[in-house]
Amino acid sequence: MRKILAICSLISTLAVPVFAQETEWVTVEQELSLRDVLKLVDVDRPGLEQFARAMVDDDLSAAQRLLIEYFATRTNGVIPPPEFPGIGFSNSMVVLGTTTPEQADEWLKHVFTMSNNDAGTRETYDLGPEIKWADNPSEASSWVLYLNQLNHLNRLAGLYSETGDERYALEVGHSVLTWTQQCPRTYGSSKNGRLTKSGMEVRNRLCNLLPAYDVLRASSSLTDDMHLAFWKVFITHARELMVYDGTSYPGLIAVAVLYPEFTEHKMWLDAGVENLRSTLVEGMSPEGVRAVHSISYQKVPVPWSARVLELLRANPESGDFSDLADMVKTKIGKILGVVIWISMPNGGMPNIGDTYGRGDWNAGTMQSSLEAYIHSQLAPEQQEKLNAIDDPLLRLQATLALVEGVDGPQPETTSIGLPGSGYYIMRSGWDGPQERYLYFDLSSQALGHAHNDACHFDFYGYGKPLLADTGDYHLGWGYRACLHNTIEVDEQDQARGARAPMMPHEWLTTDGFDLVDGAHGAYEHLGVYNRRKMIFVKPDYMVLCDLLTGEGDHKYEQFFHFAGPEQRAAAQARLTAETQVTETVHDDTANIKVMPVHTEGLQVAFAEAQDTDMKPTDKSTREAMLGWMVTAGTFQRIKAPVAVYTREGVPPQAFHDVLYPTSAGTQATVTTDILPVTEGERALQPWEAVGVVVQGELRSARYAPGEIQMERGDNLALGKPGFAEINQTSIAPTTDKLTDGDPAARTIGGATSSEPFTLDVLLEGRFTVDFEQETEVNLVVLHHGTWNGSDIIYPAEELVVQYWDGTDWRDVEGAETMWHDGCVSETAFEPVRTTRLSAAVRRPSGGRLAMREFEAFSVPEAEKQRVAALRAEMTTEHFTDAVLVSHSGPGLRQYGDYTFDGELAIVRRNGEGEVTALSVKNGANLTGPGLHLQAPNSLPYCNIASITVAEGTAMVEALTAAGLTLSLDGRDVLLQMQSDGRPAPQVAEGVPPQISDLQVQMEPAQKGFSGAQPSALLTWQTDRPAVSQVFFEEASTGLRRTPLQKEFTTDHTVRVYFLRPQQEYEFRAVSIDESGRDVSAVIRGDTEN
Repeated sequence: MRKILAICSLISTLAVPVFAQETEWVTVEQELSLRDVLKLVDVDRPGLEQFARAMVDDDLSAAQRLLIEYFATRTNGVIPPPEFPGIGFSNSMVVLGTTTPEQADEWLKHVFTMSNNDAGTRETYDLGPEIKWADNPSEASSWVLYLNQLNHLNRLAGLYSETGDERYALEVGHSVLTWTQQCPRTYGSSKNGRLTKSGMEVRNRLCNLLPAYDVLRASSSLTDDMHLAFWKVFITHARELMVYDGTSYPGLIAVAVLYPEFTEHKMWLDAGVENLRSTLVEGMSPEGVRAVHSISYQKVPVPWSARVLELLRANPESGDFSDLADMVKTKIGKILGVVIWISMPNGGMPNIGDTYGRGDWNAGTMQSSLEAYIHSQLAPEQQEKLNAIDDPLLRLQATLALVEGVDGPQPETTSIGLPGSGYYIMRSGWDGPQERYLYFDLSSQALGHAHNDACHFDFYGYGKPLLADTGDYHLGWGYRACLHNTIEVDEQDQARGARAPMMPHEWLTTDGFDLVDGAHGAYEHLGVYNRRKMIFVKPDYMVLCDLLTGEGDHKYEQFFHFAGPEQRAAAQARLTAETQVTETVHDDTANIKVMPVHTEGLQVAFAEAQDTDMKPTDKSTREAMLGWMVTAGTFQRIKAPVAVYTREGVPPQAFHDVLYPTSAGTQATVTTDILPVTEGERALQPWEAVGVVVQGELRSARYAPGEIQMERGDNLALGKPGFAEINQTSIAPTTDKLTDGDPAARTIGGATSSEPFTLDVLLEGRFTVDFEQETEVNLVVLHHGTWNGSDIIYPAEELVVQYWDGTDWRDVEGAETMWHDGCVSETAFEPVRTTRLSAAVRRPSGGRLAMREFEAFSVPEAEKQRVAALRAEMTTEHFTDAVLVSHSGPGLRQYGDYTFDGELAIVRRNGEGEVTALSVKNGANLTGPGLHLQAPNSLPYCNIASITVAEGTAMVEALTAAGLTLSLDGRDVLLQMQSDGRPAPQVAEGVPPQISDLQVQMEPAQKGFSGAQPSALLTWQTDRPAVSQVFFEEASTGLRRTPLQKEFTTDHTVRVYFLRPQQEYEFRAVSIDESGRDVSAVIRGDTEN
């Protein structure tokens, strides 16, 4: 074999499960004889009468020919064209692909290019006149695995369907025949002469060959042996999928529906339907999160299950599967609903588990999921209304509003918790990419595509990711805890599966703040537990609290991975030694400060990225990945700053940090100070309670860029000749797309773009407009990049505007460039008279270089000055926040000048020291300078309120504000309910509600959901409407609360997730009525192993 090429970056979509080695392999040809196959045919089917007579006569050759003729002419076994969004040619999809004649010629010569997953390359080999399917010319098993999926045979069959060229039919038939002669049905891959099994590849191969044979069954090029080889593949692969413990239904249902002539088809169909039910019911959390915990794999069952339903509908003789269709619709609605609800303000996705690159910078995953959701879940008239909304982010908001039943363009829900899945989303609002957003992960980490990332978070704000998961370098790369914004203990990775229990403590969202509080036991084997609280002080910043409890002397490292100014660029970050603050320092884009609150005993440094050989054995090491950030596709990365805060010693230990984002152009001076905390005469340690003062001065532009409209006048480039050139690859030298007046913001193919895609190669080019006469110009607006259906990609990374002086290109003078949303640059400069104007652009990261529109203007000087004056106007905001946090439950404590008896209080003051907003949680008394807030009692579950103050009136958002009083500077403040503007009610007379019929049902870990933990279902009644919540103690990490169910009802049902096995729990059921009167009752339950 001759190796031709070993270049190009890898984009891979499959994991490779490796099974036990078999000592002897039986090939597919050996496994079944002709007689075996023919005896499996149902002789009673109409159209097979002559076949039946031949079998009675034991004339196998005649029977085979009759069966070939039957399959060539039959009208059943229909493969319908795909209708569901997202269904297309891909693995495990019974869809016919195609290819180009040029590519087909390479395959006919047995020259194949496949992926080397170990090296991150694409390798091309000439396999010679006869392919040896079990031989692997590569050092990577992935190369031959992809070859043996037989994708290329499906695509050759597709080209045969288009052209009728019998060469393609012959090659497919011959290849299937030789494959069955050389390979066992279980064959997945090989390396160094060792064969491995893969049920996944059995499924992929079957799904590829079913549509291939469908178009080849009448071809004159297929010999009798070739037909027989196809039948043997269908039977043996179906039988293998019957015993495969993974996802088998895409192949089993398809082969059963398409080949009911085989007597085993009913068995295949029943097993496939059961596997589909199991996949969508048992392999999914109650909210719709798949056990795999990977954003790339979250929606995999959606097109697969939709496709098998299309096959069932196209072949009604298979039976009535309306109930199955209803179940599939419900489940894929949940799967897709998770994706669209957790999407980021820019439409991107948090980097959950394996991602094969990263999805947090663009809306591709969200858009395809939204399209499928609208198609599958909504009525035709609703689909038409939503699909008419051009902007995908506005369409997303309208869809969620419709689902919520909200009469408006946006949903009411902003922050959302999925307690049965371990996903928590904090969001400042829905007003576009500038909103703040945080994803918090407390999901089980058991299956292969889930990462070791308990208590990790992704933080986004003001148009971009700020603190991010480093991304998935490739399968197995990127799993380590230290590659996430979480904690490692003793430089060891987090445990997985049953050794990494998750323990959610609380989830709460209010107008004033959000709180997620969760713990994990992934270092239980070291004697350490990590409990993390994240408090979103809305709408601005986060307070992070890390508590380390347990025993032993340890090293604790807290990691913060800074995202760059754009997807392919590394962050620029600095460390201020005196304050130990780390922060990004980007121009013209958002920044983030990480500000530790108490620094005694704390060390901080940026981790240095190491250059290693990146051997597969390095996947779990820190050295190979720490200090790197994945940029785009798989195996693409750059060195990027990661701040590592370290403490050492015996637990308990604590980290407290303020994470403060600022928008582009904002001049921020933000500082933190720590308040002394005492309880009686005793000074409290940071792991018991902490008081933080956050003080800020924010100077920002009075007007957002979009609010200032310049009167530019006529576009002088409109309709003029446009030209393009590039240093390498190729680009159309003349183009009217540059000056056609259409910025093609959402038009595929609307840009002038270089070809082909070439990664990590410096691209330098020039886009030029010829005015055809001398013209005065002082402003250029460029619409960079090209729309790919979900985002604008391949914009210039460097830009210089130049004019033609008659002999050469010259830089314009006084150039000032501003960038706007949509990859649009606006460059103003001193007026120049010229016949031609150009943008000299560079893109060091390569890929492609693209431009959608070139606009040129001559703006009057007075107009330029007017706009400059508006842009120069600044506003200054001063604020001082006091954030009081108890980690020891309610109790009267002194936090500097504040006295508070609850668990959380946030007090905001303006520059004049006036209270403008405050929030309290589980407390009844808060006093401070000029402030007194009083609630009627101090039970630990009664008082959660957020209050905004303006002109002597306070608006209250609370479960109940009965009896709540507020005085500021000695004056009582009128409290009005945020919901309806009514005055807050007085304390009602009478007795509390009564609880009856309290019951608990202890439930084992969900079958089929890897990493699942036991749960409990509590039910009770109250004699009047009240809310519902359950409290209980976790032996290792303290008090846990289920999310407060705010609906007032007399019938209460609360599910408690993520319990520990073999534990006895005491559950306290709590209900509070509309007047704030509360009641609780206790019941016990034991979890199973």
